[in-house]
Amino acid sequence: MRTFFHNARLFDGENDPVNGMSVVVEGERIIEVAPDSDELREAAGEHIELGGKTLMPGMTQGHFHADYGGLRLADVGKAYLSTQKPAAYNVAVAIENLGHALQSGYTSVVGAACSFDIDVSLKMAIADGRITGPRIRACGLHINTTSNENDPNSWWIPAPERQDGLQIVGAELFADGAEGMRKAVRHQLRRKVEVIKIFPSGGHGIDFPEHLRSMTHAELEAVITTAHERGAIVRGHITTKSMMLECIELGIDIIDHGDYLDEEVIEAMVKAGTMYVPSMLFLKKLMPSGEGELARASQLEPVVRSFEHLRKVMPLVAKAGVIAVPGDDYGLEFMMHEAGGYAEELEVYVNDCGIPARDVLTWATRNGAIMMGMGDEAGLIRAGRLADLLVIDGDPLADLSLLRRPLETIDMVMIGGKPLKDRLARTVAAKGKAAAMAAG
Repeated sequence: MRTFFHNARLFDGENDPVNGMSVVVEGERIIEVAPDSDELREAAGEHIELGGKTLMPGMTQGHFHADYGGLRLADVGKAYLSTQKPAAYNVAVAIENLGHALQSGYTSVVGAACSFDIDVSLKMAIADGRITGPRIRACGLHINTTSNENDPNSWWIPAPERQDGLQIVGAELFADGAEGMRKAVRHQLRRKVEVIKIFPSGGHGIDFPEHLRSMTHAELEAVITTAHERGAIVRGHITTKSMMLECIELGIDIIDHGDYLDEEVIEAMVKAGTMYVPSMLFLKKLMPSGEGELARASQLEPVVRSFEHLRKVMPLVAKAGVIAVPGDDYGLEFMMHEAGGYAEELEVYVNDCGIPARDVLTWATRNGAIMMGMGDEAGLIRAGRLADLLVIDGDPLADLSLLRRPLETIDMVMIGGKPLKDRLARTVAAKGKAAAMAAG
């Protein structure tokens, strides 16, 4: 049966909204987008009157740690990530977090690292109908070199011995040298990982000198080449300018954080088609407030410096047309996964950086689909595209705070033509106008 949405305020994912529109869905795809008409209203199928509510593409979270469930910042660097709880507990956290994303209007998430094959396993469970959740582009373990920032300072903590040059503990995979990196990537690809996560530099609200590096040129090249040979993409935690330029030249797909990118880096990203996840909410949450901050203002000077730099440069990112996608380290103790919490990041780009809400929502919709590897399939409301859709009671382009209250404002979340959240009334027309006339 066809589903007809009528009288929509249509935000197609990249253009200004248009009132009085109809969108027709059949099966998993959109088959027609047109102004309201009597012909569409009288056609056979299921009809939903939106009364001016916003119809827009589903959004993508571009940096999703599914198994983060209250990670204490004070523990980072002291213990291996994802070893604080049992594996099954981490899976329960991830299922809950995927539910928060779906309720918040995110029909897709791009993994940014997880423990215990959680992304791949839950993607399988969703496909088999065992659980309900968004589409997942699955990531795996952080791939690290020995003594990088994910190797705990507490070196006396027991960890498994290396096997064939690889060491796996919690959410971390350690290897060294070009051959070691090839093994590490292939280990992850065998487990159906689609996104490889590496750490070419440290930093992000923490000083990491420009001349330091966490991976050699040969190691970086081995990771990126091996992943691309097998159809996977590579994302990197990178904050320094020199390392960003080096990784872009080698063909990295996603730069995470990019605290000190500038016009030269932006130009290189546009030329190469490199995608970017700024993750500025993390920095803003740590900014000194004068009362109750997580650390003394003097300790947070790198946070302030990174935030202020990105605040000034993000309008250049938007103007240049970098493929930016929202996403952040949700699941930390001070920015938990929760329904509506992801919208707070979108507001940073609008309120702190001065980027129009339409552009930021385009990052989350059109650009998010590109990061999912579905740039021709989703992200825009066009005939032939997958029906990953949201219905919002109000206009998020005029008031992004609507997305902070998704349990009140998001009336429908549809993935592939299937409503996974739905509180809209509908009528059913058994016969179209032409059939009724023929029947006399």
